[in-house]
Amino acid sequence: MGRAVKDTAAAGKTFMALVKAEGMRRFSFLLALNLPTLALAAPGQSEVRSYVNVGGKVQPVFAWCDAPEAVIALTELQWPGPNEDGPPRTQLLVWGKSRAGLTDFSRFEATLGRTHPNHEPGFLPLFWKNGAATVQGHLRLKDGKDAQAMAPRTVQASEFQLSDVTYRCRSVPQAAFLGVTAKRTVIVWEEVCSVSVFCKATYATRNFDGSEGVVLRNGQAGYSSFTRQAGQIVAFDRSYWWSTPDSSTYRVDVGNGGSVLTVQKNGRTLQTEPLLAYSIRLPSKEQP
Repeated sequence: MGRAVKDTAAAGKTFMALVKAEGMRRFSFLLALNLPTLALAAPGQSEVRSYVNVGGKVQPVFAWCDAPEAVIALTELQWPGPNEDGPPRTQLLVWGKSRAGLTDFSRFEATLGRTHPNHEPGFLPLFWKNGAATVQGHLRLKDGKDAQAMAPRTVQASEFQLSDVTYRCRSVPQAAFLGVTAKRTVIVWEEVCSVSVFCKATYATRNFDGSEGVVLRNGQAGYSSFTRQAGQIVAFDRSYWWSTPDSSTYRVDVGNGGSVLTVQKNGRTLQTEPLLAYSIRLPSKEQP
């Protein structure tokens, strides 16, 4: 909890959602972040929701990142009260990575600064408390095109710098799902189909120990629950599953309440791995 750590992040909120929720003072702050890069997804595009699971508690994140050396996340921004001023507060969450898997988890109180005029758009100063010391780094967002394809509450990070260490985030632009367990990165791609409730899907893993991952094609995907209120997604559950010739079944269940990878063979569960950080791409509007 009180150590200097290395890591990377990716996920958060967009322009209009924050304006409506937080008011004009927040609006002014976001303009200083060069927010054309955080514009809402256009009609017909998708939106991305991102979460972390810390000690069994699942919560949305502003951004998270799967870097070669670490997994890094920033929790949702907390704004000062109506009569207060100052930058939005957040928490910096860091898991180190080794061949044995994710290592010790650390949490730091942090704030996110404004983009400096001398920096390119999408460069956000990051300050966090390490004991009595305030440490500075930054969060760098991806280009505007990538950011616009993300959800109203999500930003994409291309890198984090924590102290003097830079962490570059894994980028899988066409993925429908990206997540990390304690031992591996899990990626799911969905094929384009006329009815997105059930589409073919491809599954791949990148194991932290360097061993060969799994690639499975022609899986199934479907929503078991999908709820909107006032045009906003308020709850969802999505399942992906793949069967292999040796009677094994791989399943990824994703929801706003958590995500889990399950592997079974002949009906017997071989492994169950909770996703500690994950993002899923959802339809931006109601499906016919």
